[in-house]
Amino acid sequence: MLGKTLTVTVTGSKSGFTTATKTSAVTVAVAAGVLTAPVPTISGTPTAGSVLTAVPGAWGPAPVTLTYR
Repeated sequence: MLGKTLTVTVTGSKSGFTTATKTSAVTVAVAAGVLTAPVPTISGTPTAGSVLTAVPGAWGPAPVTLTYR
């Protein structure tokens, strides 16, 4: 739907009444969302054979697929 406009149409009915249909105004074009992307941190001692830990921070809106290199 990116780049498209949207409307919604609702129809109501009830026995003994005339059916009514109403349509909303058109929205602006759907824009791309904003992904929260914090700077990751690394902890540990960067020496041969040691283990380092990467902390990606809080990305969102969830769920977000993360890959590490």
